[in-house]
Amino acid sequence: MKKILLISILTCCFLGSNFHVAAEETVEETTPTTTSANYNSQASHAVVYDVQDQRIIYDKGANDQIYPASMTKIMTSIVALDKIDDLDQKVEMSAEAFVGLKEANASMAGFKEGQVVTYRDLLAGTLLPSGAEASNQLALSLYGSVDKMVEAMNDKAEELNLKHTHFMNTTGLHDDNHYTTPYEMAKILEYALDQKELYSLLETDAYNTSDNSLTLKHTTTQMESDYDASILYFEGGKTGYTLEAQYCLASFSTDEEERLIMVVQGLPSRSAVLPEVESLYKYIYENNDRTQVLKKGDNVGEISVLYSDDDTYTITSPKDYSYFLSNDAEVTVTFKAKKDLEAPIKKGQVIGTISIKVDDEVVEEIKVKATQKIERNNLKYYVHYFSVYADNNPLVIILNGATIMLLVIFVIYRRIMRKL
Repeated sequence: MKKILLISILTCCFLGSNFHVAAEETVEETTPTTTSANYNSQASHAVVYDVQDQRIIYDKGANDQIYPASMTKIMTSIVALDKIDDLDQKVEMSAEAFVGLKEANASMAGFKEGQVVTYRDLLAGTLLPSGAEASNQLALSLYGSVDKMVEAMNDKAEELNLKHTHFMNTTGLHDDNHYTTPYEMAKILEYALDQKELYSLLETDAYNTSDNSLTLKHTTTQMESDYDASILYFEGGKTGYTLEAQYCLASFSTDEEERLIMVVQGLPSRSAVLPEVESLYKYIYENNDRTQVLKKGDNVGEISVLYSDDDTYTITSPKDYSYFLSNDAEVTVTFKAKKDLEAPIKKGQVIGTISIKVDDEVVEEIKVKATQKIERNNLKYYVHYFSVYADNNPLVIILNGATIMLLVIFVIYRRIMRKL
C-alpha cells in the first residue's frame, strides 16, 4: 500500500509540471551594407570568378552560350598534357598538321613541316602565339588524330561537369557546335592553372624553342606593345578571335591572397581587349575586399533538445569563413536547427545548418555537427510520453486517477479504524 501511495503522489506532481522541451530554431543575422558604383563591361560577355571562394563576383552573361575561338586551346593543352610523359620528347612536324589552316586563316606559331620540336615547344606554340599547327600536331602525335583529341576534350569537359561546353576542333576555328559559356571557360582555365607546366606557359611573355629557331611571343605581349603600356593586375591568359566570337581573352590575376579569373568575349577590336581587362580588374580590386564573415567559435545560435538535461545548447562556427566581397554586398548569416531534435544525440551527428548568404546568393551551407554526446534524461522522456498519453486519453486518466484516490482514501480509512 505504501508503494501505491508513493506512486500516486509522484504521478500527481508530474502531471502538474511542464517537462516538454521542444526543439527550436534560432536565427542570428548580420547585414553590413555599403554602396559602390556598378560596372558595365564593354564586352558582350564577361565573368570574374574568385578561385578561393569558388564563386562568380562579376557577371555579364556568365552562363550564356558563346563561341570560345582560340581560348579553346587551353583545353587542347590540358588533354595534351594528360598524354605527355616527357615534355622534352622530340616530335617531327607532319604535313597533316598544316592541312586547311592557311585556307581558314588560322593563327600560326611558325613551325615548319619536317621541323623537329619537343612537346614543350608544341604546348608553348599552342598557348603563346596561338599556333593552330602546334595544336594539330599535339593531336596527331598524342592521340593519332584530331578527332580523337576532340573526343578527349569533350570527355574532359564532362569530367569537369561542364554541361554547356562542346568542342569540334582543337584550334577554336568557328563551328556552330563548338561552344562554351564564360563561366565554364573560367573553370577550364582554373583547371589548367593547377598544372604547373601550363601555368608557367600561360604567364610567359616569350619562349625560345628547343632548337632556338623561333621565339614564340605571347599574343598579349604584342597587344601590350600596341597599347604602349603594361597592363595592371594581368598575370597571364589566352586570347581568341573569330568573326563570330569577336575578340576575347581568358586571363588570371593574383593579388596578395586573391586569385581571380576573368573571361571577356565579344569585344569589337583587338585594341579594346587589354584596356577593358585592366579596367575590370581595377574595378574589382578597388570595390571588393576580403571580409571576415565568421570566426571559429562565433556564436551563431542556440538549440534545445527534447529529453536532455540542459535547456539550451550554444551553436558555434566550426572554423573561419571569409569572402572576397563587394563593398555594397549584403551578408546574412543564419542558423537553422533540424526539426524535432531528441536526446540521445551522438557526437558528430548533424544537428543543423549554417547558411551564409551574399545578396540573394547562398554562398555556403555548413552542416553543424554535435561536438559532444547528449544523453537522454529518462525521467523527462517517460514523463513526456505519459503526458502525451494523458492528452490523448483523458477519460482513462480520470478513471485511473479516481481509482488511485479511492485507494488512498481506503488506506487512510483503514489506518484510522485500526487506531480506533
